[in-house]
Amino acid sequence: LPELGLDRCAVLLAAGLPHDALTEIDETLGRQPESSARSALVAELLLAAATSALAAGRFADARQRAERAHR
Repeated sequence: LPELGLDRCAVLLAAGLPHDALTEIDETLGRQPESSARSALVAELLLAAATSALAAGRFADARQRAERAHR
């Protein structure tokens, strides 16, 4: 369930583990097809990935994921 991945990401971020949060959300994203029917969910996952990348100090990754979420 993608919602579980989002929840796990949030918990890992709250615990101060941004690299683990980024790994979790990337794995969740990898299991989601980027179809128009699920575009809002994929955008939400990409936003969580951008937030995790930013917290991990990976600024270029954060920007790229935020831009994909915006599209």
